[in-house]
Amino acid sequence: MAVRGEEFDEYASALSELVVNSKPIISSLTMLAGEIAGKDEARAGAIADLIRAHIKNSPVKSKLCGFYLLDSVVKNLRGPFVRIFSKGLSDLFLQAYARVTDAQKKSMAHLFGTWKTVFPSSVLDEIEPALTRSAPAGVRPPV
Repeated sequence: MAVRGEEFDEYASALSELVVNSKPIISSLTMLAGEIAGKDEARAGAIADLIRAHIKNSPVKSKLCGFYLLDSVVKNLRGPFVRIFSKGLSDLFLQAYARVTDAQKKSMAHLFGTWKTVFPSSVLDEIEPALTRSAPAGVRPPV
């Protein structure tokens, strides 16, 4: 995204603090995303790019935290964030899912199950078969 500036640098810096599942950090990053982006698609896209990069570049143990932030952003801010994260969600989710531990897979499958009222079914339909195929023992795929 071409949108840059001090507030995006500050967001990236705050995002780097998200290495453990911390509700206060996730809530703060969600509110900050809303303040920076407003309803502007380009600004929301720049924030989404930062969140995606955080998920992709995080160590395996921290990937789930990034998805919890993505979840918070789309559920609380909606608007352009749902449209933006819908694009490429299956690749982002499935690449992370393939790398995480069985315990994290269980958490990701549960999180995925909460997205039925958020993301279009066409997006979720790209993810669900892979979850069903690769669910570890004891993990019930979402229905």
